[in-house]
Amino acid sequence: MNAIFSPATALRSAPLRGFRNEAKAFAAGAWFMALNEHPGAAAWCKENGIILTRAQAEGVNSVGGFLVPDEIMRTVIALRELRGVFRAAADVTPLTRDNATVPRRTSGLTAYFSAEAAALTESQNAFDNVNLTTKKLTTFTRTSSEFDEDSAIDLGEWFPTEMAYAFASKEDDCGFNGDGSSTYGGIRGLTQLFLDPRHSHLDAIPKTTLTL
Repeated sequence: MNAIFSPATALRSAPLRGFRNEAKAFAAGAWFMALNEHPGAAAWCKENGIILTRAQAEGVNSVGGFLVPDEIMRTVIALRELRGVFRAAADVTPLTRDNATVPRRTSGLTAYFSAEAAALTESQNAFDNVNLTTKKLTTFTRTSSEFDEDSAIDLGEWFPTEMAYAFASKEDDCGFNGDGSSTYGGIRGLTQLFLDPRHSHLDAIPKTTLTL
């Protein structure tokens, strides 16, 4: 282990919210600092099995993207679900491809009052299909390359939390206020659809899936 860049020398200025312990927050901070070419952080990551793996895709930022470690990604997802309002009340459909068709309930069963021993009135659910299209939501930031080694825990706590809050806020903004423009990824939100006289009920709302 690097004698200078180490969890033993790192300080914490506030309670942890995103990570369960200081070690995981330090690892996240070290990974982020290593991406910013901090030599001590890069050496620590290498010694502790945190690999700075580039994403296998072209055109990701100007120098290529990096795959986010699983622990950091799980923290971002968990915090996003706690922060977001729209997501908490929405149907979340996992997708393994960019587009998919899923069934949608358009009407439900009907309850009837019945006399004793009388024949029961039958009712049926009704469904149609809707197309889901994934929208890639990203956030990109720059930081100083001159981080002090003591700041790794605070940094590791800060940037996944900020990422999660940014994703959750954008989802809420799109889900409620989206006007179909590129600012909202082509998504139309609930308030816009309620105000549109062509849509008299929520069955007309198109579904869009947001993905990290």
